[in-house]
Amino acid sequence: EKGLQWSRALQLLSEMSEFSVLADVFTYSAVMSACEKGRRWEQTLQLLEEMRAREVPPNVVSYSAAISACQRGSQTEHALQLLEGMRQDGLKPDVVVYGAAVSACEVGR
Repeated sequence: EKGLQWSRALQLLSEMSEFSVLADVFTYSAVMSACEKGRRWEQTLQLLEEMRAREVPPNVVSYSAAISACQRGSQTEHALQLLEGMRQDGLKPDVVVYGAAVSACEVGR
């Protein structure tokens, strides 16, 4: 099942580092998406921080995965903070991002 592949995605990301293969924004976004599908919102936030630490700027897809993960985890405040952080990073939220943020507000009621 898709939702159970998040640990494998994290393992592959770790292997990349071991072999000195640099992960890019697309790699991180894919791993974050796997974590989101596995309802692992904490890991998506950790990956977002890791991206920044490694100077890999997050993109709309990265933020979308993180916001969606927070929505699935009923983490409304985190989702809204990410939306604001996205704007501060100079990124324009799209309909998917806004939809996830609105859904996060609904589950956070």
